[in-house]
Amino acid sequence: MPKIQEGIDVDVPFWAAYEQWTRPDHFPEFLGHVLAANRIDEDQVRFVTKTGAMRREFIVRMLEERPDRAISWSSTVGSTFCEVTLESLSHDRSHVEMSVYWDGTAQSQHSGSLFRQEAEGIRQDLASFKEHMELRLWDTRVDRGGHAAPSPA
Repeated sequence: MPKIQEGIDVDVPFWAAYEQWTRPDHFPEFLGHVLAANRIDEDQVRFVTKTGAMRREFIVRMLEERPDRAISWSSTVGSTFCEVTLESLSHDRSHVEMSVYWDGTAQSQHSGSLFRQEAEGIRQDLASFKEHMELRLWDTRVDRGGHAAPSPA
């Protein structure tokens, strides 16, 4: 089964990065190819994506959520699996690692995946996440206790 693994360091606390990955309805804010993400139930999300001229709709099932550590999803059609793991590097810096696995023979026959399945596409997804978290969310961040987070130095 082919695998692509990419990572990026993000200047936000790991818990803030983790919480963003648990909110798929916000994925269109930082994943340009995701047009919509609507939660069906606690474990399933319906996605609409567009890559080039190809528009796809599919359902993704959350497989595992390890609080403050990792989240994994699988397409309900085909054999695509994705895991995002997070690691705290300091109080305001995190490492985000994305691993995507898929059956390359089935990819063209099925509804696709949440994340693009080439290394450059995944690097772009992670760079968009980094920009979103660092630039757009910094001013509105609060810590888990509800206190305003300090401004970046």
